[in-house]
Amino acid sequence: MDDFSPTPALYKRKDYIAVDEKARFHPNRTYYFKNADVDDVILTCSKKLSINREDVRALYVRGSSYFKKRCYDEAIIDLGAVIAKDVNHVEAYYYRGIAYSKLNQQERAIDDLSIVLNLNADHVNALFARAACYNA
Repeated sequence: MDDFSPTPALYKRKDYIAVDEKARFHPNRTYYFKNADVDDVILTCSKKLSINREDVRALYVRGSSYFKKRCYDEAIIDLGAVIAKDVNHVEAYYYRGIAYSKLNQQERAIDDLSIVLNLNADHVNALFARAACYNA
């Protein structure tokens, strides 16, 4: 059975690298997962997406991994694809808004962060990030 079969549901970055030998046998798994090799996560998500282009979870994890790697253009592309498939995906809007902010596209950042606040008025991080965009 190949490691990329759709049987187990994968929800977090650590789930995407759980099949990795390095993670399985690392003496401190928690440390490994906190400091996971983002390139491995991106590669695994890309392999999953080559099998199923509609996998919203894989798109989101890859997009947020690109964000973590500071590849903001790639993050915006993947997170935009997530939003196209799920218009209520709060975290995709949030990370895309922050990515726009990092690229000095404040108007787009404000638009995405405002959508986050419309979907979840209690999202404090989006509130602070939007305020920072207004002050930039």
